[in-house]
Amino acid sequence: MTVVPIAGADLPVIWWVFWLVVMAVGVFGAFAWWLVRAALREDSAPPADHEHDGLHGTPDESDTDGSGG
Repeated sequence: MTVVPIAGADLPVIWWVFWLVVMAVGVFGAFAWWLVRAALREDSAPPADHEHDGLHGTPDESDTDGSGG
């Protein structure tokens, strides 16, 4: 019994080009998705200074005597 080498065992260059393009699109798509999610999360978050709006420590109408209660 003789062993016959398989003709065309090496994958054609077009296959590697296709695979590299698919991987590049996948990586770019994942990065873009991550950036969009981060941007949407930042847009939906309250402002960073929402607790420091300059009104703390000033008495309102119900607390004019400064007693805090």
